[in-house]
Amino acid sequence: MTNSDSTKIKWRRLQEIVVLLIHREVELHGSTSLSDGIIAAASFNKDRADIAINFHRVKSLCSVMEALAHEALHIITNNTAHPLDFHLRVKRLVGKIKREYYKNE
Repeated sequence: MTNSDSTKIKWRRLQEIVVLLIHREVELHGSTSLSDGIIAAASFNKDRADIAINFHRVKSLCSVMEALAHEALHIITNNTAHPLDFHLRVKRLVGKIKREYYKNE
């Protein structure tokens, strides 16, 4: 995916999918101010969540889905830790996001 393809990312659809996964309202934010070591970050409470995506690091639809799945799992588990099965669970969430994203195409 080239940079010009990134305009084809269906951000509203991704937001709807994340809402379904985390069972609360979510705002997605793009940032060019996050440090290079951060791909994405989330802040959340029981009613809502904010997820920031580092536009310097995340450039493709696939990497957006991976970043959203990673942050969604932190929100779902209400934990910032990365236990042994964390990355496997992220992969499963990526699969769910992809299925929902491409569902009606």
